[in-house]
Amino acid sequence: MRIVVLGHMPDPEGIFLEPFGKMLSKEVDMTDVEIAATDDMPEMVQYKEDISPGAGGLDSIPLVVPGVMKKAKALEKEGADAVVMACILGPGAYQAGQIVDIPVLDPGEVAMHTAAMLGRRFTVLAPGLSGLRGFQENIERYGLTGKLASILSTDINPASYVPKERETMEVMLNLSIKAITEDEAAVIILGCGMMTGKGRELKRMLDEKGYDVTVIQPVPLAVEFAKTLVKLNLKQTRLVPPDYTYRF
Repeated sequence: MRIVVLGHMPDPEGIFLEPFGKMLSKEVDMTDVEIAATDDMPEMVQYKEDISPGAGGLDSIPLVVPGVMKKAKALEKEGADAVVMACILGPGAYQAGQIVDIPVLDPGEVAMHTAAMLGRRFTVLAPGLSGLRGFQENIERYGLTGKLASILSTDINPASYVPKERETMEVMLNLSIKAITEDEAAVIILGCGMMTGKGRELKRMLDEKGYDVTVIQPVPLAVEFAKTLVKLNLKQTRLVPPDYTYRF
């Protein structure tokens, strides 16, 4: 079995791959799991005043979808059994899943459907405003609007989650308590791949303060779910016909 966790942007120097792989290895058995990135850098376009040229949140999808599709197709040809997006918004996951015959998972979708089973309502901790908009649109597409308690922004750059560990945990704890006490959340979803590894500590801190809620780390959950799908020979149903002839 070969599961590939795919970042939606190129990373030739391993700036993302290396630290993310270390974080993920603390949460799942990496024996059959590897980390990869897309190959082609999309053209950066600033088409909204409040979005940087690098784009962010759901706004990045038009820019990165072709690269994700191309990489997913290449990974399938190289023998990958499943692809899990590293970004919780799952950019390009649905589109890539339509041109391959292996599972392609959006970790946010996996996490939210799981949360809907484990608690009455869930809250997503998002990195910033662009992520917040992205989750709002995705949740509607998943058909889970009625299960949403809230989406709360940490207002912390994901690149700072590791070096500013203490500040990050404090913000996540306070937002989680707000979600529980004000929004009636029963499940907390960590809404950024770079939050991976912080779920157990957040759960411990909440338990310590008397809040018994579930905390979900989407990428580890999606990786384990991907392993199950492969074992059971399950994948998404393609709407694009198998004999589709477009070549990347």
